[in-house]
Amino acid sequence: MTNNLHILALAYVYPPDSGSGAFRPLYFMNYLAKRGVSVSVITVKTEDFHVDASVDKALVNIIHPDIKVLRCSVIRPMDALINIKNKIFNYDNASSGQNINLEKPIYKLKRTDPAGVVGYFSNIISGLLTCPDHHVGWIPDVLKKARHLIKQEKIDYIYATGGPWSCVLAGAFLHKISGLSLILDFRDPWISNPNFCKKPPFLRYLEKKMEAFVINSAKAVIANTDELRADFLNRYSCLNEKNTHTITNGFEKIENPVSHQKNKYVSLVHAGELYMSRNPANLLEAIEELIKEGKINKDLFRIKFVGGISINDLKLNELLRSQYLERVVELYPRVSHSEALLFQQGADVLLLIQPDFPLQIPRKLFEYISLQKTVLAITEGCSATGNIIRNKHLGVVVENSMFAIKTAVLEMYQLWEKNQLLPLNIDEVAEFNNEVLAGKLEKIIREIAGK
Repeated sequence: MTNNLHILALAYVYPPDSGSGAFRPLYFMNYLAKRGVSVSVITVKTEDFHVDASVDKALVNIIHPDIKVLRCSVIRPMDALINIKNKIFNYDNASSGQNINLEKPIYKLKRTDPAGVVGYFSNIISGLLTCPDHHVGWIPDVLKKARHLIKQEKIDYIYATGGPWSCVLAGAFLHKISGLSLILDFRDPWISNPNFCKKPPFLRYLEKKMEAFVINSAKAVIANTDELRADFLNRYSCLNEKNTHTITNGFEKIENPVSHQKNKYVSLVHAGELYMSRNPANLLEAIEELIKEGKINKDLFRIKFVGGISINDLKLNELLRSQYLERVVELYPRVSHSEALLFQQGADVLLLIQPDFPLQIPRKLFEYISLQKTVLAITEGCSATGNIIRNKHLGVVVENSMFAIKTAVLEMYQLWEKNQLLPLNIDEVAEFNNEVLAGKLEKIIREIAGK
């Protein structure tokens, strides 16, 4: 392709941030640059990363050398107030930048929000000053730097990916200011997210207005699942089959990802932090019962949670201390992306825990695909995650029921004993390769541009 397009990409989550959302804009923009499209990326300054951000400096080396990266400041006037609130209510704000010792697994109970009138109004104030998210103070510097860039160079389109939703909001503001067409890329649902209903009514009202504003500002809307695309089409009359698209998350092909040597024990690995409804309690109870019943040998079974657990659940806490699971369950803190890949490469089965999120597919599933491992997914069968695993024969989908999980785990254990856990055929899922998906994105852009 000739270099006749210049895309300005707004991506708050971008290397060296190693959060799940960083990889989609990283690889999509890399492949666009490789195909001759000029790409400028506006992201956040490293020193202004949120305290909860995960950082992997090695990821910066993957950014295509032709991509121009501009980093913007974040104004967080709420920080002082939030820190005071956290101290008052004894929140645990341990920094994620600690040195990692894989010999010392960790488990951290997450404290609930403060109860009562004080807690209610505290949450209202925090919500108002961080709407739609904690990164809203990024927008002023984005608009300043973007306007300067647009004056200097010929920009054809604005591409904004979210969450965080302040990023797509910045894209809509920039569209109004510059007149440039806007392409929105939703990596997750915004107001259709199941957790959205937990927000106070006035915040839900504000964010519904914000989502409508950005949707109505867009020339094209991209969803990362067919289910989310259908949800947008159902809710917005300005959207139609031509201006609303699906581009899933994708994977990078990994050379020799599968070890053909059988492990001395069956190893299940979950990569990424577990929180909210991603609760492994039913899974652990199922494994505990199988051990008690003598159906699996606890010396031949390991389950590794890499990334920590932040769930306040008494049942889970008791299971993690169970004598039957003492050597079976291994807990590790957050690690670098390369270290996480090593954990996954050593697994026999890769684990997904994704209940109650019907429109979303976690990015880790596509990384799992690249590793050609069997997937055990605890999710609804009719969900976006369940549909793709079942339709593409990626593994087993099971409801979040102890009895259903117990059956699935036993079947996988028996297959492992017979050495019948076979690798996936990567050629059958080539449509999810990041290079292929970036080609779909370029086609959408060029169709809009008429180039």
